[in-house]
Amino acid sequence: MKTTLTLAAVLVGTAAVSPARDLYVSTRGSDSAGGTKRAPFASIQKAADVAQPGDTCFIESGVYPESVKVLSSGTADKPIVFRPASKTGHVVLTGADPIPSNHWKQIDQHRYKCSIDLSLGSGNQLFLNEEPLFEARWPNIGKDLLAPELAVMDAGTTPKQIVDAELPDYDFSEGFVWVHAPKYWENWTSKILKQDATSLHIKNKAPFQGPNQHVAAQNAEYFVFGILDALDADNEWYYDDRMQELVVFRADGVLPEEPYWVKKRMSALDVSDARHLEFYNITVMGAAILTDSSTEHILFNRITVYFPYYDSLGKNLKHNGFVLNGRNNIVQNSEISYASGPCITLDGKNNRLLNCYIHDGNLFGGFVGCVLLRGKGNIISHCTISRSGRTLINYSGMYQSLIQHCDLSHAGMLTSDLGLTYGTNIEGGNSEVRYNLMHENHGQDKTKNMGLYYDHGTKNVITHHNIVWGADYAGLLINHYANGHLIYNNTFIAETYGFRSVWGNQYAPDLLNSRFINNLFAGTFSTTAENYFATNNIIGYEGFNPAQPMKGYAAGYGKGLPIPGITHTTPGIGAIEYEGMTFKAGHDFENPPSYDFTRSLPPHRNLLQNAAFEHEDHFYPWQSKGEATPITHKPQYHNHKDTNLGRMGSHSVELTGKVGELFQQVSGLKPFAAYEFICQLRVADNEKASIGVRFPDGSEKFSPPVTTGAPGWTRCRLTFDVPENTETAEVFVRRLTDGSNKTVHVDDLSLTLK
Repeated sequence: MKTTLTLAAVLVGTAAVSPARDLYVSTRGSDSAGGTKRAPFASIQKAADVAQPGDTCFIESGVYPESVKVLSSGTADKPIVFRPASKTGHVVLTGADPIPSNHWKQIDQHRYKCSIDLSLGSGNQLFLNEEPLFEARWPNIGKDLLAPELAVMDAGTTPKQIVDAELPDYDFSEGFVWVHAPKYWENWTSKILKQDATSLHIKNKAPFQGPNQHVAAQNAEYFVFGILDALDADNEWYYDDRMQELVVFRADGVLPEEPYWVKKRMSALDVSDARHLEFYNITVMGAAILTDSSTEHILFNRITVYFPYYDSLGKNLKHNGFVLNGRNNIVQNSEISYASGPCITLDGKNNRLLNCYIHDGNLFGGFVGCVLLRGKGNIISHCTISRSGRTLINYSGMYQSLIQHCDLSHAGMLTSDLGLTYGTNIEGGNSEVRYNLMHENHGQDKTKNMGLYYDHGTKNVITHHNIVWGADYAGLLINHYANGHLIYNNTFIAETYGFRSVWGNQYAPDLLNSRFINNLFAGTFSTTAENYFATNNIIGYEGFNPAQPMKGYAAGYGKGLPIPGITHTTPGIGAIEYEGMTFKAGHDFENPPSYDFTRSLPPHRNLLQNAAFEHEDHFYPWQSKGEATPITHKPQYHNHKDTNLGRMGSHSVELTGKVGELFQQVSGLKPFAAYEFICQLRVADNEKASIGVRFPDGSEKFSPPVTTGAPGWTRCRLTFDVPENTETAEVFVRRLTDGSNKTVHVDDLSLTLK
């Protein structure tokens, strides 16, 4: 049989077998060249424009002032690779542009100016020799960005007027103040409205009001920036927006031979909607790396990123910089540092941060962490995370995540009332925090200085084999309400409380389904809650030596309670279960670790997924019969009464119509074992709802109906035994009435071994 090939078919076949190419980029090249080693491109963008699956872009050493957008994608077996042309090459991709030396004009002994349009406002930045320079301020910044020189507010200060007898004779008009109220958790800025000889009048923009609560007050600290008179230290700078003039201060009166670099673009690399790309040994200076929900299988290996986001006014700290969205992306063996907010944010699904050194984050001192962890199934493993204006990892948005083998140190350098790690309103989905060292909280208010901190509304987190020290108030703090915390084989060292759980604001004290087993606590174990289980813990331990954190509690060896999936066969008390036990924590660039991401499956974990409807599509993997609708309600927090349409967060499910039913299939049940199914219901008067379990043979067991409660919530419980030869079942919430004008709301469900 004769076969005829069309021209299109020939072209497709040719493309499929086209060989991978080596593309070259050099600062001495031309984008009209061929991109070969002898005729390289001038820009990384040109190489990105022409690169196809399997191609490698070799970049010669140099600084590339670009905002590269990679439009093409590789494939799983043929990624597109970007790397230096030599093993010792130093490639810098930056959002900054150089200022030619002939643009400067000397205006006095120490000051030079140039005309330039800086359009980033509070995001403007200046660099010299890849080092950041800072906007003129009083007092001068000092040597440490996280321990800056600060002025102190005097008696007579009010929320709208800063009094300071030490104010210099400067023109403060058009300037700003950064306000640091040391007993609270967030700093802020305000424009100076007018000045007197010893005072500055400002707008009160404190994030929380009240006496001594974030507002300007006696003994609070501050600095002033954005004024020309403060330009008096080497390599400080000032920008006059109206005249479009940049002024720099040179202590020696001489301009450097190297050019200044001024930030002009917010991003240096954009891999949105890209897949299967690899970046090796590239430095990104003063600009963000952008991803989106379609970004997949991007590898960043041995990259260096510093100042991915900077804003002197602290704008939008949670949503800018290096944000890893999409899925199955990896940052490994890399250093990320210096950001006004998070150095890096993990969002999306199944993204990984591995063997990285992350430091000097949250330089503004906002309500964020050095690392921000959100999304589903994301992993932080074998990282050193150190020096943060607030917490080291903020994990409020984590779901089914893993934090392991990290060394987390030196939090609270610009704020108070925080933990080394922190999260509020977490629906963790059995997220796991394990085998970490957490130490040195510097928060100034020693009565609110915590180690591992789970704030209000946190649920379903497994915490084991962590060693926590260097916290004054509490090694472990859990605020009410909280559900499903499994706290096993940890060492919690603090000056006052090993564990503290007494405050719930508008919610009753509750630690439903929380378990504390085999932990070593310095200080006391203090809680006002009910519904928790605690055994085999040592309280008031005094033998911890921070110089030897892996030294275990020898008297507790072999005396722990075995916990399947968690402990050694003969467990001890604390994170170190037996003589000689140790674990690796922190990064090691010279000898990268091997990784084990296998999740622990302790018997008493919550077997339900998306148990508070805060993740996925706010419904999956729940299913429905009749009318069961996920709803979005106004955000509910601990300081609001427990009468909203959801118990915490912004989502719940509404059962409407006749016999609406919400159900989820669960597996892994143990035959003959007893389980407890718990649900929170908000049932309007004259309505009825019940919870139940349905076995594979169709038989059901259900609770007595709940007939009232709205606007409050009612906890409904059902205990059942699993029949012989049964490992799966469906749990359900069923509306028993048709009440077309009234509602039943569902939130906070759990299914646990009794």
